[in-house]
Amino acid sequence: MKSTASDARGVAKKIHLAKDLLKSHGEIFYKNKEMLSLLSELREAIEAIEIERIQTGLASECAKCGSLNKDCCGRGIELRYSVETLLINLLLGVNLPEFPHSLDSCYFLTPTGCCLKARDVFCVNYLCRRITDNLTPMKLGHLRELEGREATIVFRLEGIIKRLIHPS
Repeated sequence: MKSTASDARGVAKKIHLAKDLLKSHGEIFYKNKEMLSLLSELREAIEAIEIERIQTGLASECAKCGSLNKDCCGRGIELRYSVETLLINLLLGVNLPEFPHSLDSCYFLTPTGCCLKARDVFCVNYLCRRITDNLTPMKLGHLRELEGREATIVFRLEGIIKRLIHPS
């Protein structure tokens, strides 16, 4: 599915909302001990996944496809991203783009790969068949375990953000 200019505007609007939430609630987020602890855990989980991706050769295989303009980043997948997940990326220091690099792929795909650190569960879990066929079950299982940890932490952070923004 090809992204449209309208889709890009919708994603840009979510990014703007996430930035506004960081400005208006940043102090609350940065004082919440549970949130700070989970952000630290998320950084560690993301680092562990990147190490595993490099060690298994997955990173270089994905880069090869990307260099051939064969990205599998699910055109239009950026529409799945919530304001909360984008806010988590801001809290992790990600500089979210104002415009997509290309309307032919995911809004967050840059020439050097995905600009996001915290990703939607679909993006976390997706591996093409060429990759899964070349990983041993043990390596694939370990990678999936790490990815599950990332997804769980992002889910928990989204819940905290919702509670802090809309206290009962």
